[in-house]
Amino acid sequence: MLVRFHSQAGQSLLMFGDDAHALLILMGMSGDIPGAVAPENIRAALDRLSRALELTKTQAKGVTRVDKAPDALEVTVGMSVRAYPLVQLLQLAERRKRAVVWESETSGT
Repeated sequence: MLVRFHSQAGQSLLMFGDDAHALLILMGMSGDIPGAVAPENIRAALDRLSRALELTKTQAKGVTRVDKAPDALEVTVGMSVRAYPLVQLLQLAERRKRAVVWESETSGT
């Protein structure tokens, strides 16, 4: 499933459902799709998300990983990188005093 985040602030983005759900929870939202955050609640959601992402960065520093195959190349994208477009959207919506809405995006639309 894909989740589309959008705002009348003028930006839209698509995200895989599992990542979207995890970020919504980190923002302090219920994680339900569809949903929205009102302009007056965006600052609190951004603050929660920033604190949670900082914590995940700190925890990840102590993790060491050994690949099973020496020639295997595995790239892991951290939650902070996945969150970046959403953070940008939330900041834009906050500046323009607009809500951010998320909903399931069906293929072919």
